[in-house]
Order: sequence, then structure tokens, then C-alpha cells
Amino acid sequence: MAEGFVIGIDVGGTFTDVVGLDAAGRPLSFKVPSRPGDPASAVMEGVEAFAARVGVPVGAVLEDAHLVHGTTMGINTLLTRTGAKTGLLTTSGFRDILEIRVGYKEERYELDLPPPAPLVPRRLRRPIPERLDSDGSVVLPLDEEEVLAACGYLAREGVEAVAVCFLWSFLDPSHEIRAAELCRRALPEAFVTTSWDVLPEIREYNRASTTVLNAYIGPKVVRYVEDLTERLAGRGFGGVLHFLQSHGGVSHADEVIRVPVRTLMSGPAAGPAVAGYFAERAGIENAVCIDMGGTSFDAGVVTGGSVRQSRPVEVDGVRIGLPMVDVHSVGGGGGSIARVDTGILRVGPASAGSVPGPASYSLGGRSPTVTDANMVLGVYSPGPIAGGLSLDIRPAEEVMDLLGSRIGVDRIEAAEGVWRVLTIDLAQAIRDITVAEGRDPRDYALVVGGGAGPVHCCAIADELGIDRIIVPKAASTLCALGAIVMDVVYELRRSYPMQLSGTFEVEAIDEAFGRLERDLIGMLQGQGAAGGAAQIDAQIDDQVDARIDRKMGLRYREDEIHVDRGLELRYREQLWEIMVPMASASIDRGAVDDVIGRFHERHHEMYTYSEPDNVCELVSLAVRAAVPRQLPELDWDLGAYDDWVRLGEHPVRRRGGSLPTPGLDGRRAPVSVPLAGPALIREELCTVFVEPGWTCTLQPYGAYYLERSVGKEAGS
Repeated sequence: MAEGFVIGIDVGGTFTDVVGLDAAGRPLSFKVPSRPGDPASAVMEGVEAFAARVGVPVGAVLEDAHLVHGTTMGINTLLTRTGAKTGLLTTSGFRDILEIRVGYKEERYELDLPPPAPLVPRRLRRPIPERLDSDGSVVLPLDEEEVLAACGYLAREGVEAVAVCFLWSFLDPSHEIRAAELCRRALPEAFVTTSWDVLPEIREYNRASTTVLNAYIGPKVVRYVEDLTERLAGRGFGGVLHFLQSHGGVSHADEVIRVPVRTLMSGPAAGPAVAGYFAERAGIENAVCIDMGGTSFDAGVVTGGSVRQSRPVEVDGVRIGLPMVDVHSVGGGGGSIARVDTGILRVGPASAGSVPGPASYSLGGRSPTVTDANMVLGVYSPGPIAGGLSLDIRPAEEVMDLLGSRIGVDRIEAAEGVWRVLTIDLAQAIRDITVAEGRDPRDYALVVGGGAGPVHCCAIADELGIDRIIVPKAASTLCALGAIVMDVVYELRRSYPMQLSGTFEVEAIDEAFGRLERDLIGMLQGQGAAGGAAQIDAQIDDQVDARIDRKMGLRYREDEIHVDRGLELRYREQLWEIMVPMASASIDRGAVDDVIGRFHERHHEMYTYSEPDNVCELVSLAVRAAVPRQLPELDWDLGAYDDWVRLGEHPVRRRGGSLPTPGLDGRRAPVSVPLAGPALIREELCTVFVEPGWTCTLQPYGAYYLERSVGKEAGS
């Protein structure tokens, strides 16, 4: 179907960002205050703002629109521990896997460190007699009476969600499928999920933990999707609704209902994707993406044009075995609160959020924040800002005076201290994903997003020795823009343990890949999953059809779908494996030998050694099916300006005095005209601070390109 308006939405802790393409393909950006108690209303407000800007009724915009939405519902539910009361059905003898975990402490030298509390207490973990052997054969049939008894107990306990995870179900899901069917009949109001549907792979702790998390956040996420789709339908929505997934692609709303945990890092995953988009246009292969908003600072890496994924990951003490875009998040944004802790100035991770917000918002906030420090330093000016808010210098000065009195300095020194502490903290967050993993940040460009990122980017780059910065004009709404440019992606993985030595069954590997590909293509064509998952997906589709209008998804032709295969390999008796993409679509002994050779190379890159004489083991097969977005090159409507338009002087204050700094109109910025710092470029939704020693040029692809001036050293 032809797309009408394309709108990307990213719900953050402080603002909900919206980027829509008008009829000419021009990106229009909006920010509205987030409403934690009613996030769908902020989404609708953002869509209404877009409709007003393009001069089209909301109903006409939504009639044939493509909405791509990043949501923080899942991650917020986990972090605040406000998920559903969840039960777990597991194989007898494995009731305590959530507490045993993998047998080590996260801080190994802190001997009295308590383990994280499991999401399901022991009394709600019900052991079920059933057992498969390691080859998938049935040792003990499923005891259906015990399943029904467990359901009765969980019903009396008032559970809202049930996770089903049996020991060898990734080899044969029939026991899980039957148990889930019985659960849905006995607990018709509960959200029921299986490990076969979430993570059909070896390692029972990863699988159980991920499946439980899927159940724990499921009811809240599903209710949100239902609420949003009902509101959209009420306004005449007849287009396509997609959600950002943690793996770096977008998927249809029914996939969110089926596996909500895949949206856990939904919003931040868009950052590296859009960073790759701008880096490619700048001719850069390696980039670090930062997104600094009001609450958090998210950093990700693009290497060789590819967005890096990680798995398993730990989020707030919970193990997640699904692949996710590798985004490192710390508490560091415009709303981060500065405090004095045992005489030491610290910034974050607590945030003032959007309500009451920084003191300078004049909404009742009385804590000194990064935004207040920027006001006192003169980087921000009093007056209206995004989301209908306004900045006032007097409350900012008051809270900075109070902060300074606690450490014996004046308000300027206090604000400068906040700036410096924040810079060091954020630079360290980037070192954690570069230096700590053998990468030199000086080999990367910095792609900047978030409302606060463009103000702090030069200082962060100086701290790290980075000498190239890309600041998109839509930096303040970077992840919402990323939603527009991300591909539609579905991924499936299946464990297929096998030693790749001597003679092994190449044909069996090829056949297993074929089944996964047919499942994925069927999902993209709107047929649901096929093969071994058909029974459970049919049951889930019954639920989905009642909640989500199926016309909200595209049905893709097979010739539109690009499929990639990969093998996860390890050395014999290793604990962890490495994903190696297959260079060829055909599977024969030569193709497998090629993957093994590249596995040795990748192992050496990651760990500085390899063992070519050791036996390689195949752990899992992975298939990724993507439909690339067919978007035209974005039209940024840059105009034909000859020179920078000045908005007056804005002295940036420092302890040693003031730095005369011109304010410039970013909406009338000239293309390819160099600008030497210091300068404050005022965009509609953010400010770009070009510090001394940097040169800035607006590029035709809609981004400011900053380079370190010749002779200026990092950290000066």
C-alpha cells in the first residue's frame, strides 16, 4: 500500500518527541511534555501538533499514515517494579532457577551482596512433572492435571500473567504449547507466554528469565497498545502502526502483543540506527551516537556502518537473552539533579523530569539541575522553549546559589562545577563502550541527539579526543527521526547444538534455516509463524485479532524481503558464543568452513587469541528478515542563505570572566559556510554550542558538521 504521512514517535521521561514528514518529504519536529500516567495522550497531542503544522485535519493525516512508535512502557515497568503479578510453570526440579541464576555474584568481591529479587516469588513458581531428553524425545509426558492444579492455585493468588518455561522445550515445544493452552482456558484474563515463543534457545536461566520478564511487563504493554490503537481508531486511523524493537528494527503491533519484551529498549535502539544514517552521508563508517535528553544519556556504537548488538544483557538485575542494540544508559540529562555528597559535587542519576522539572521551568522545582547550570552560565537564554514551557533565570540563580553555598563557591563556580562533573561522567559512559572493549574513541565521530546533547557535545568530544561531531538539525528528536528511517525487521533464533568437526549434517542445518526463513516470511506476509510454532501462534492470533485491527500492518511480497543468515559458534567447552554472519545464502561444507574461519578471526579480534586447531561447536541458528524502508532523501528545506544571521551577543560566563558568544539563527543557517566557535546556534528545539577551537558547517543532508580546529588539543 502507498504510504501517506510518515510519523515517528519517541516517548521519553521528560518529553514525547514527534517527527513527521510533510507531503514534500520535509521533516517537522515537535516536543510535548510526557505524561507518565497517560502516555497515549501525549502521543495523540504530538500527532495533533503535526496535523496543525501541515494544515490538514487530524483525521485526514491518520487516514493513511504510517506511525512508527518507540515506547518506554516496558523498561519503565521493569525499573519501577510495577509489572503484573506473575506465575511461572517450570519443569519439576527447576523451580529455583531464577534465584540460582548462573551461580556468580555481579560484584564478586562483595561477599555479602544480596542477589536481585526475582520477578516471581517462590510460591508462584509451580513445578510441573514433564521431561524431555537432550535429544528432544519424551522421557515423562506432561502431567495435565498438575498444570490445571497449578492454574487453580495461581488463580486464587490473583496472578495477572503466567510464564511457561520447560527445560528442553526449545527442541520440542509441544509440552509448552499444551500447558499454555490449558492456562488460557483456566485463566482467560491472564497474559500467557511461553519460552518457545520468546527465546527458544539453550541455557535455561536466560530463557526462563526472559520469558518471565515478557510475562511481567506484558499486561501493561498490551494495555498501552490497546489504548493507543483505540484512540487512533477513534480519530479515523486507517494506516500502518509499527513499534520500535530492541534489536534495531520495527515490527507490527501484533508482535508487541505477542512478545512485549522485544520493546524493552525500544526508544534508545533508534539512536544508533539514525547515527548510521547521518554518518553514511558524511562518509564516516565509525560513529558513537549519544542521546542526551532530560533524564538519561544513551550511548551506542556504529562500527563499519553496522549497529552493534549484544546479548545476553542485564537490565536492573534481570537477565535478558534476546539480542538488543548495544545502548549504554546512565542518568545524565538536562533534568539531572546536582547534589553534594560527603563534600563531593555529584550530578544525577536522579532527575527532576518534566514535572516539576528544573527550577528554571518555574513549575515548582527547587533542585539544582543541569538546565539551571546552563541558564546561569548563559548557554541558555530566558524565554519560551519546546513543549510550551519557558525558562526563567531567577529560580536558576537561586538554586545555584544554594548549591554553591554547600561547597563554598559562588553560583558561577557551582554551575561550572556541574558542567565539568557531568562532562567527565558522560565521557566515562562512552569509554565503557569503546575503550573498555578495545576501541579508541578518537577513531569515531560523535553523532549527537537529545535536547541537551548539542550543548554539551564539544566538551564531551574534547574530553575523549574526538575531533568530528555531527549534530542533525533534528537532534532534539533524534530517536523519533530514527523511527522513520529504520527498516522493518523480524528475527528468529533456534538452538541447534552440533560439533562442526569430522562429518556433520550440513543438509540438516540447511533444512533448519529453511524452516526459520519460512516462519519469518510468513510473519512479514501477515500469515503468522509457521512450522513448530503454528499452534501457539494461532491461539495468540485469536487474542491479537480482537485487540488490533489487522489493517494496521503491511503485508510484504517475498521479493521485498531481504534475508540474512548467521551461525553462533564457540570453541568446545566455552561458555559463550559469537555470532558470525554467513556470506552465502547456500549451505554447503564450503560455506560452513568459511564461517568457521571467520569465527577464528573474530575471536582473535575480541579476545586477542584464537584456537584454529580446536573443535568449533554450533550453538544456534539466526535468521534476520528485513524490508528496507523506501524513503526518498529527506528534504530539510535549508533555503539559500549567504551568511549566518546573528541574534545578538550572549556572553557565556566562566569563572575567569565572560566569553563573548554570538547567537545565530539556525533556521536561517547557510549551507557550507564555515563558522568558527564560540557560537550558540539557536534551533527551534535545541541549541548547538560551538565551543572555542571548533569549526561548524551546515551540510546539505540536514546536519551541522563540527571539526576540531587545527592546533587545538583534546581537553584544552
